[in-house]
Amino acid sequence: MGDVLKIERLDALVFRAPIAEPRMNAFGAQTDRPAVLIRLVDTDGVEGWGEVFCNWPSVAAEHRARLAGTLFKAMVEGKNFDSPETMFRDLTAGTARMRLQSDERGPFDQTICGIDIAAWDLLARRRGQPLWKVLAGDDTANGAPDGLEIYASGLAPPSAARLADAARAKGFRNVKVKVGFDQNEDIACLRDLRRTHGTDFGLMADSNQAWTVAEAKDWISAADDLDLIFLEEPIAADAPFTDWKELSTASPIPLATGENLRGRAAFRGVVGLGGVRVIQPDVIKWGGLSLTRGIISEGRAAGAEIAPHYLAGGIGLLATAHLMAACAPEGLLEFDVSENPLRDAMTLPRPDLRAGRLHLPEAPGLGAGPDFDSLEPFRVTL
Repeated sequence: MGDVLKIERLDALVFRAPIAEPRMNAFGAQTDRPAVLIRLVDTDGVEGWGEVFCNWPSVAAEHRARLAGTLFKAMVEGKNFDSPETMFRDLTAGTARMRLQSDERGPFDQTICGIDIAAWDLLARRRGQPLWKVLAGDDTANGAPDGLEIYASGLAPPSAARLADAARAKGFRNVKVKVGFDQNEDIACLRDLRRTHGTDFGLMADSNQAWTVAEAKDWISAADDLDLIFLEEPIAADAPFTDWKELSTASPIPLATGENLRGRAAFRGVVGLGGVRVIQPDVIKWGGLSLTRGIISEGRAAGAEIAPHYLAGGIGLLATAHLMAACAPEGLLEFDVSENPLRDAMTLPRPDLRAGRLHLPEAPGLGAGPDFDSLEPFRVTL
């Protein structure tokens, strides 16, 4: 098969799974777990799968699926593309004025991400190669033969002790806790985890942009003895680089950001001018696989550590893992351990977690596809 992508059909599928306990962070709570999947089918009948960010706001999944199933469907069906990057550029350029007119940059960017991931999966399946190998573009690349190191996220003070215990029992060696609610509660929660699990258990914290620089400095001072691996988004992602620099200079804890950054200039700025030591691009929020490869390469060259953000369903998790295996196999992969049937039961085969590491499937492309028998109860009809 050749590499030209001849797209016959684009489908957008929406799923919502109820959860028993709301998933909390500093700016709100999720009361269910949504997912939007993109399926591209070429003229030979080969499929590729992608996933679109849709956690926020609560109506995001249906909105993005309608964008994909109307506007973007018309832009790709019956068209030929010589590469996923070409498709990404064409979709971005072709909707540039519309996104300005509607002031909906996020939904457009995120829908294109899902289509981009599906295009890469389709290309890799056509070549009969695992996605990481196609992304690496280097026959000497080894990927991640021993798996990727993962850390457990989705913990918040009310559930942190229980979820940390469960994560450690499954072999996780690192966990990240949501903070930014109340400083005393935040620190008490982290201190309890440190006492319970010891100094060889990695702790991270994520405030979801909750603080000013002064508030972040105060929190960091209170957490000084906790030996955190990093503190994620202590201030607004789009804060001036001078604010990031002031905070990073004052903080003994490495700062992390990236899930809410847009564009190479922003990533370059927070690292080069802001002193951020950990970058966290999210392949379903901005850039897809086509642009995030370059972000990771530039970040590594600038000395940043790589810990991609990921909080959604199983297709995007696999895409993120393949990206890491191709570009940063030594990095940390986020694995949300809070309740989410659309992560645990979305794909066949299921995620292969062993001794705190995620092992990629060996089949072509993502190496897995949606398990519709498990997903059908959560299907939303648009």
